[in-house]
Amino acid sequence: MANLRYTLLTNLLEQLVNKIVYVRSFPHDYGTGEKISAAEIHAIEAIGRNRGINVTGLARILVVTKGAVSQIVKKLEDRGYVAKFKAPDNDKEVLLKLAPRGKTAIAGYEAFRQGFDANMAVMLESISDEEFTFLTQNFQILIQQADRYIESLEE
Repeated sequence: MANLRYTLLTNLLEQLVNKIVYVRSFPHDYGTGEKISAAEIHAIEAIGRNRGINVTGLARILVVTKGAVSQIVKKLEDRGYVAKFKAPDNDKEVLLKLAPRGKTAIAGYEAFRQGFDANMAVMLESISDEEFTFLTQNFQILIQQADRYIESLEE
């Protein structure tokens, strides 16, 4: 019985996560007149939050190789989303910032996420406080169990 419950619940959670990831990863036009991929908008978002970041730092944040980041940055620069500039104290170090088009994309991305999240929030408003508390408490228990398992793998 416990295995059946676990299987059913994990299948439902996996479906939900996959659908959220799909919606957020699908290329969208965030107000710039062209569709932007998930990798590109995540890079734009990271650069916007970390003005003056270099390629190495961006690769660390995005958890990809420096080569992959360099390719993304080159495309974004060519399309007017990102600008490069020299570090004030080091002529060899190239830093990144958002160009005006990148700022437009970030604003559009935030509006997109707020719209998607608002739809989910409306659904959650329809359940009782007790049901919501039950869901959050049990999600926390499942997350803690997964964390324990992850820790055992890392030992």
